[in-house]
Amino acid sequence: MEEEDLITRDPDILGGVPVFAGTRVPVKTLVEYLEKGHSFDVFLDDFPTVTRRQAQEVTKGARTPESRRFLRWYAGQMEEHDRTIRRMSEEFGRRVSAHAR
Repeated sequence: MEEEDLITRDPDILGGVPVFAGTRVPVKTLVEYLEKGHSFDVFLDDFPTVTRRQAQEVTKGARTPESRRFLRWYAGQMEEHDRTIRRMSEEFGRRVSAHAR
């Protein structure tokens, strides 16, 4: 399964938060479920738009609590990066508008 079949990031979907491809389900939601001791089945029942194969592939390397924490941290870092870019873009737009007056 190709990476683009697993996770997508689109500014028009949840502000660019990494989600399972074809859904609006953030990847970090699965990690949070697993950290709380829930099974894949519980997650998949709660989020039926995510396929079992997507969930398994994304967590293939996240079998230990440390690797799940890393995956969650990484997803959070991508979200923070996107927020920073949006803030900078908005500030730039304000400055350009102010300068144009």
